[in-house]
Amino acid sequence: MVIRSPLFLFLIILIEGYIVLSTEVLAIRATMPFIGSGTDTISIIIAAVLLPMATGYYFGGRYRDDNRNQRPHKSIRKKLIKNLVISAIFLFPGLSHICITEFFSTLIDMGITNRLLTTTAYALIFLVTPVFLLGQTIPLVSNYFSHKALARITGRMLFFSTIGSFLGAVFSTLVLMAFLGVNETAAFIFVLLALLTFILCSKRNPYPARFMLVLTLLAIAINSDIALSNMNVIANNQYSLIRVLQNPENQTRILSVNNNTSSLLTKDGKASYYDLLMESRFINTLKMEAAPIRILVIGAGGFTFGLADDYNHYDLVDIDGTLKEISEEHFLRQELTPNKHFHGKPARAFLAESKEPYDLVFIDVFSGTSQIPEHLVTKEFYQQVRGALTPNGAAIFNMILSPTFDTPLSRNIDSTLREVFPYLNRTIIHKHSGWGKVRDDAEHAPDATNVLYTFINRDIDKEVIYTDLKNTAFMD
Repeated sequence: MVIRSPLFLFLIILIEGYIVLSTEVLAIRATMPFIGSGTDTISIIIAAVLLPMATGYYFGGRYRDDNRNQRPHKSIRKKLIKNLVISAIFLFPGLSHICITEFFSTLIDMGITNRLLTTTAYALIFLVTPVFLLGQTIPLVSNYFSHKALARITGRMLFFSTIGSFLGAVFSTLVLMAFLGVNETAAFIFVLLALLTFILCSKRNPYPARFMLVLTLLAIAINSDIALSNMNVIANNQYSLIRVLQNPENQTRILSVNNNTSSLLTKDGKASYYDLLMESRFINTLKMEAAPIRILVIGAGGFTFGLADDYNHYDLVDIDGTLKEISEEHFLRQELTPNKHFHGKPARAFLAESKEPYDLVFIDVFSGTSQIPEHLVTKEFYQQVRGALTPNGAAIFNMILSPTFDTPLSRNIDSTLREVFPYLNRTIIHKHSGWGKVRDDAEHAPDATNVLYTFINRDIDKEVIYTDLKNTAFMD
């Protein structure tokens, strides 16, 4: 194929831009079940793309062939093909869920659990090299153009590269991940890499193209729905990796979202202990003849909170719009009752649009210590929640924190909550040592467990501090 045609040259640049940006987005999403989606881990992945890309630009512009007898364009073609093949070899395990799972499991077995360290290891091993090599594409391709119109050609190359990046960010996320899935989007990257290799390969040396064809077929196979279904994966979209697991011993069914237990149902159809506890305190205690109350659940999970309640009005909010259909078919195995209404949108956007206040708001958005929704632990978010409460309405927060304030996160979230919700009730769900990490010989001292905060939105007189000189306790 004649690659010196401007059409093919600009096509190569556009596809390269698409691949790099899609790889960045896929890496962020594919690692989310293992390291979360915090700005700290995302920044590492972004840095692992930007810096190697910039370095690739630099070294690509300095490329010189050591073989003086070889034609320059032929040498550049071989260099581009070599870069594509090596990039594909690194990206094959780096973008495949099965390989990523094994990688992070191995790190945990080695005792490496710090999120920043595991993210850095992933980025260094799987992202730096392919992005560095792909970053060389623009300066290498520029050798095919005439240097007489350098400014015009440079502008066009940057234009097509940026358009490719734009498509990689938007098309991959809003179309491919949403309608096909993360795994199919990863497989599409290898289709594009194979396409570029076919464009560049000559008839005299078809072996790189054949190798890329085999690798692409393997990538499609390892990222297929059949391969993921063997890992109990129900969906792998732009928001979540969703699995439904069955405990063979007690027949408990678990809905796992991003490798964390989101909801569970026993063989008798009962929900988790904290769901039942909050139902017994805030729903079952209402008078039978009372009017229905309005209940908002943020972080719908498996829709188990109030599952048997077909009387009160429920608004169930979760950012993943596919969750209701998945839960009804694979987890609940029944449809939600008509009094429950699902809203697939971000929590803060829903609260901003909400008009009617709620008698009960249940926030259950923590999925583990690595799944911390940073925008849902702020003072501003809690103010939105309080603003959505009726007078004497109640708010419930299910957190996964240190039960004895051993971590800065547990202390800071507690302080932030009390800034907005005074007189909070804090309940530790599971058995734990009251010593926490203070004593080395203390048993049952988990790093994190379910912690329930409850608040009643009532008018309270200004508090008084009792002192030896002024004590009104006998009156209060």
